[in-house]
Amino acid sequence: MKQTKKRVIICSTSDYAADYRLYKTTLSLTQFGFEVVRVGRHRKGHLHQEEKDLRLIKLLFEKGPLFYLEMNIRLFLFLVFSKCHIIYSVDLDTLPGCRLAAMLRRKKLVFDSHEYFPEVPELKDRPLIKSIWLLLEHLFVPGIHLSITVCQSIADIYKHKYGLPFYVVRNIPLEKRTQPSSNTSSSTRPFTLLYQGAVNEGRGLEPMIEAMPSLPQCRLVIVGDGPIAQQIKELVSKKELNDRVFFEGKKPFDQLPAYMANADLGLVLLENKGLNYYYSLPNRLFDFVQAGLPILAMNFPEMAAIVNRYHVGLCVDHMKPEKLAQVIGQIMQNQTQMAIWRKNMTTAALELTWEHEYEVLRQPLLNL
Repeated sequence: MKQTKKRVIICSTSDYAADYRLYKTTLSLTQFGFEVVRVGRHRKGHLHQEEKDLRLIKLLFEKGPLFYLEMNIRLFLFLVFSKCHIIYSVDLDTLPGCRLAAMLRRKKLVFDSHEYFPEVPELKDRPLIKSIWLLLEHLFVPGIHLSITVCQSIADIYKHKYGLPFYVVRNIPLEKRTQPSSNTSSSTRPFTLLYQGAVNEGRGLEPMIEAMPSLPQCRLVIVGDGPIAQQIKELVSKKELNDRVFFEGKKPFDQLPAYMANADLGLVLLENKGLNYYYSLPNRLFDFVQAGLPILAMNFPEMAAIVNRYHVGLCVDHMKPEKLAQVIGQIMQNQTQMAIWRKNMTTAALELTWEHEYEVLRQPLLNL
């Protein structure tokens, strides 16, 4: 008799077409022998479209407390009436609905924390809202069957708070994408700085733009969109940098390698706006490694550990515009060092693969 595959329902508020980690997770679960269904929200501006294994929920509210409440109620109702064996909750903003449905139906629950949600910058000056998220974390995180997060520092926080072991699965690219380019800086175009990711508060875009007048030989390419995109565009216009700062908007993850192949330095600059950023280990850092693109990152524990271990770039302690301009100017002048960083990417890319990273979850997931 043919054995029925266990069905996993992944629940997330992210844009599935732009979230590379969700794509990799779905791929790995399928390779492990699971049937995967993805559930998300239908939102204007998102790139994902309805697919056979993707259900998009249309909501009345787009943001704020009513959005989170409605999303979790709709997730709960969907999960209660859907066939599944395992519920896979992505981030704290989907956990209440997933946890309640799992308890009611006696299903196994996986929690994949892509960030430390109570410490996101948007909550730094909102103590009441932050306290609500901390309460939800306290109510719903303990007792989960299998817990995952993106770096050891966040795993340590959860273990200290709840005594709960978290598997660490970093945002590393798939092996087939890890072929570092041997590109060198082109003399036919300006030295190109690349930022890719959400255009959110604290991502280092403002100080980088403030530094651009002191870097006349550079251009900055921003691939992504987000809440402060218009604010950043206005700053660019104010600084009269429209001919050197380019906004490409949000792109599917499979289009990002083309931008990395035409850049000279990848930016992973974050302000210290809470533990979520301080312990951040963004997927773009690993994407830059697999593309052979030297990195300028913050000297925060998780990022610095990768950059310094593999010697693939430089870490800075702060983001004052004059400091950024000075450091980038020095990097531009030191092509010997740039070549060393690119060469080191080859070794790093061979070691840092998603297949190796996610393999740690194969047996725990099959045992659920």
